[in-house]
Amino acid sequence: MLPTIDEALKELEIAEQLNPGPWVKHSINTGVAARNIAEKVPGMDPEKAYIVGLMHDIGRRAGITDIPTHVYDGYKYCMEKGWDEVARICMTHSYLQMKDEFDYEPETEHKKAIKAYIMDCTADDYDKLIQLCDSLAVDYGFVILEKRFVDVTRRYGIMEGYIKGWEIAFEIKEYFEEKMGCSIYSVLPDIGKTSLLTPRPWKPPVKKDVKWIFFDMGSTLLDESGVYKDIFQKIAKSANVTETYVHEKALEFYKQNKKGDREVTQLLGVTKPEWNPTLETLYGDAEECLLELGRNYKIGIIANQMYGSENRLENFGIRKYLDLIVASAEEGVEKPDPRIFQIALDRAGCSADQAVMIGDRIDNDIVPAKALGMKTIWIKQGFGQYWNITSDAEKPDCEVKSLSELLDIF
Repeated sequence: MLPTIDEALKELEIAEQLNPGPWVKHSINTGVAARNIAEKVPGMDPEKAYIVGLMHDIGRRAGITDIPTHVYDGYKYCMEKGWDEVARICMTHSYLQMKDEFDYEPETEHKKAIKAYIMDCTADDYDKLIQLCDSLAVDYGFVILEKRFVDVTRRYGIMEGYIKGWEIAFEIKEYFEEKMGCSIYSVLPDIGKTSLLTPRPWKPPVKKDVKWIFFDMGSTLLDESGVYKDIFQKIAKSANVTETYVHEKALEFYKQNKKGDREVTQLLGVTKPEWNPTLETLYGDAEECLLELGRNYKIGIIANQMYGSENRLENFGIRKYLDLIVASAEEGVEKPDPRIFQIALDRAGCSADQAVMIGDRIDNDIVPAKALGMKTIWIKQGFGQYWNITSDAEKPDCEVKSLSELLDIF
């Protein structure tokens, strides 16, 4: 028997609360990989493949344990639920060599139980599929087998039998590709890009009291310098002055805690040019930052933005790292109104003291978030870095100059 897809996803949700970590996203991606491959294999059930992929590591719900322990814990848990087809996968997914894994006599009771089960079992296509997909899926997406093997080695070192297991993984890959009539990599989204990412080996979270980290967008994740250059050029042309003059005057206003681009247009008596979002770029360390932080914390957006923020974040390639997006245009309320922060907290199911707000604006990001009881980090990028703090209400809990510095905090 199997759980339904909804039941499997609910089990992962509960398990994540019991033992947070990247293993949950890895499990989801294992399910996705298994489903996508099964859809191309005649005679396989994609829904079953998805469910057993989702649940293969469910034994990790009990905590951070070694492979045999989480294997057996998952088996026992699923058998108690009556999900024998999932229980089987819990047992087989880590043992690519199957019977050849056990050329020794185990000492512990659960290892003896695993050996007895495997010795009486012949791998079917679902066993092989999850063994393969367990190697293809990481918490941040999908990678080629060679990359996955390097990641595992970085975490655990070279263990006896690894090379033989890798050879079997390649044999399973070829087995399914023959059935599919195409490369397995062709059905795994963004695998080329994801395989080039090099996240650090995972470690438990430093800030155990933090559940959610919220980011602003502009001058926090997105570099707006190209947009401002465009605006200053157009102001300069309209006012018949130099771009340098406009930039310097705007900077003077920003240092007075005023909105420099607005003030300089009023000073020169010209109309403020429209914002051109196509000139925004992603900060070079943004993706790495979101990837790393998302392995231990939920990641959200609270931002004053025009309609279409989710699509823009998708186009920048970072939507997959975000668990929640709250943008002013869609919500009908904008920062510094505390309601937009409360909307985000309510949807996240998170109390203010379990959340961190990271932004470049003292007035829009730090002050209202701090007033609600959120922890605050001022990222000194863009023109927001020139703000002069004048009261305790404006003081953030921490200051950083780049997104990469956040990795030393969390």
